[in-house]
Amino acid sequence: MTVHPALRHVVRRVWCSPDRGHRGLERVIPSGGAHMVWRVGGRIEVDGVHGQAGVLAGPRFTSHARRAGPGTSVGVELLPGAIPLLFGTSSRAVAGLHVDLGDVWGRRAERVQGALEEGDLGAVEAALLEVLREGPVREGLPLALGALERGLPVEAAAMRAGCTARTLGAWFHDDVGLAPVRWARVRRVRHAMDLADEAEDGAHLAALVGFADHAHLCRDFRAVAGSTLTHWRAGRRPEAVAHVAASDSFKREGRGAR
Repeated sequence: MTVHPALRHVVRRVWCSPDRGHRGLERVIPSGGAHMVWRVGGRIEVDGVHGQAGVLAGPRFTSHARRAGPGTSVGVELLPGAIPLLFGTSSRAVAGLHVDLGDVWGRRAERVQGALEEGDLGAVEAALLEVLREGPVREGLPLALGALERGLPVEAAAMRAGCTARTLGAWFHDDVGLAPVRWARVRRVRHAMDLADEAEDGAHLAALVGFADHAHLCRDFRAVAGSTLTHWRAGRRPEAVAHVAASDSFKREGRGAR
């Protein structure tokens, strides 16, 4: 789905996924940003939150467990810096959390849910445009994010943004919800997922993404995904590669912390 031009500085993508019959416990691998998700014809249950009118999933470093339920899902993947502009709070305030959108948006969340039930997917972007605060994301933050995406160290990213590493850390605290190093690790794991089918083997994949070696890739992948690369390859869903089947022991062990 095409993102509205006025939302492109805060929204990475808007998506709609029909019910494909998947049920049971699954692991959701983080992206480095926050997400908003609605369930049409059902409700979302995750981390003890029962989202009758959608859920806001804050940025996180490790994967979390959820039970896949019936119904079509509609979601928005937010860019770093979006939370302050859309919700008037710091990203750190919702980092690692799932929040019922009804508690944040009140009746607006109920209206969006009702519109989605009627098939009006445009209601999501309309609501975001209503609450979007004026102004861009923090000046310098996109430059730092781009530098970290390219594998530069935090100090170099801060220099690109025109600030010190300490100041950049404070920016990430407020606008991203993860420390710069952790955000960069999440993004590298997601890049590895994107390129997994293009690599000849694990060592080649590690080199493509910028890891020192295959062992380094495996360590970071397990830390972020809560899974081995081999298990993820075997259990990923073609239409949702960040979702992989999980055992009940995964949830009991408390995976999904920040």
